[in-house]
Amino acid sequence: MTRVSDKLASGKNFLGAYDQLTYALSRLKNKSNASIFTNEFLTRTERIMLTKRLAIILMTARGYSSVETGRHLKVSTSTVLRHRSKFLKGEYFKLLASLGFKIKKDYERLWKEIERLFKLPPIAGPGRWTWVSEISDYN
Repeated sequence: MTRVSDKLASGKNFLGAYDQLTYALSRLKNKSNASIFTNEFLTRTERIMLTKRLAIILMTARGYSSVETGRHLKVSTSTVLRHRSKFLKGEYFKLLASLGFKIKKDYERLWKEIERLFKLPPIAGPGRWTWVSEISDYN
């Protein structure tokens, strides 16, 4: 995708374009269609950015520290803190509910996928310190 100016179009034009975007998103009926939309509409960088934003929100909900979240996702602590602050103010709750994450089973399934993708250690219990030996030179 070529670089698009971030300058706002006139109010009426922007609202019309934004309405078309939200309409297009509302028409995505399944994961396959959503994947097609994101792969064709978003650049690789944009997909990574949005994925990391969602992961920050979910890691915050799971109790990971800002430093730990930043290290695992390879983002700055200030980026994590910015999204954590919004999350703690309740700004992402409607988003998560609209995506269907109000059901604990869906949340846990998504969380397991994030743990797998980013190789996150458990926050408590057995195995929470195994990552130290993986990065240590003392093995």
